[in-house]
Amino acid sequence: MEKDRAEKAIEALNAALRTASSDERLWNELLRATHALGDPARLTALATDLLGRSGARGLPPRTEALLDELLPTWRDDAALAG
Repeated sequence: MEKDRAEKAIEALNAALRTASSDERLWNELLRATHALGDPARLTALATDLLGRSGARGLPPRTEALLDELLPTWRDDAALAG
């Protein structure tokens, strides 16, 4: 995904999430698009938001695996924040 197209994808995905906030596929695509920006702080903020939304049930396994791939430090970051 090209950087300039990633912002447009993020806008569209955020709009879709307003009506389907628990759709794992949308969240995963949002993680991928945010990763394509090359901004680790923004990706970390999104992961933190997603973790907060997941609550006690935790993240689905596919989303965890995607975070492991895109943001290998997410588990450490979550432990520090939680």
